[in-house]
Amino acid sequence: VKARLPRMRSFAGRLGQSPQILAEATATNSAQFNPERLSTIRMPVLLMEGDRSPDITRRMVARLAARLPNVHRVTIAGAGHMGPITMPGPVATEILAWLAGLEAR
Repeated sequence: VKARLPRMRSFAGRLGQSPQILAEATATNSAQFNPERLSTIRMPVLLMEGDRSPDITRRMVARLAARLPNVHRVTIAGAGHMGPITMPGPVATEILAWLAGLEAR
């Protein structure tokens, strides 16, 4: 915990230097999540999950995928919740393949 404290203080310091980020991060009632608005997102979206992710994560990804009109869903074999940290190679490969597919359009 002590080793992470300077990094956390540094983040808090950067956050405090950006009034807009601080305002948005601390707002309680200004932003309401409306899942119906997800269908209005037209940009390509890559959703990634691990086949060892918790059930709640898989359900959440499935619900997002059902609402996003331009989505590509990928499951990383052997990955859990923190796939980018525990399996950076396969995650990077999938991201690069997805980006290449966007460029080919």
